[in-house]
Amino acid sequence: MIFALTLETNLGGDRNGWIHNFSDKLGSHFADKNFGDDLKELLIGIIAVAPEFDFLFKIRKPKYRQGKRVLTTYGTEYEVEDSVEYDVKLEFSLFSRYTHDEFVLNLKKQIFSSIQILKEIKKLKNFDFEAFETELRDYLKI
Repeated sequence: MIFALTLETNLGGDRNGWIHNFSDKLGSHFADKNFGDDLKELLIGIIAVAPEFDFLFKIRKPKYRQGKRVLTTYGTEYEVEDSVEYDVKLEFSLFSRYTHDEFVLNLKKQIFSSIQILKEIKKLKNFDFEAFETELRDYLKI
């Protein structure tokens, strides 16, 4: 399973790097995992922007793309297969002040609580949500 975080932030400093590093670790851990044929890729958009830009970055509805598709974003083509994409909005005022450990812990909590969205996607019939949830909880250690 491909599991990745995408970023739409202006947190600054090392914080974007912290998200990238965490995304890489998630991706490595879940790369050899399989929770059913209906979900091969999970992409969570992380939105954290200063209040003056908040109106530009609304949370998009969860999107399930069944089968293989070629998408283009900012001029770059990429292929997705049986994927779910959704967004998580972080509280900018908090996350911009957190130390590294606080930041990562709260990012983990936000991601874990957000996966309930997967239960609402009716087309995900062949997906073992409970096994995925357990694996994610064990990995995040929260």
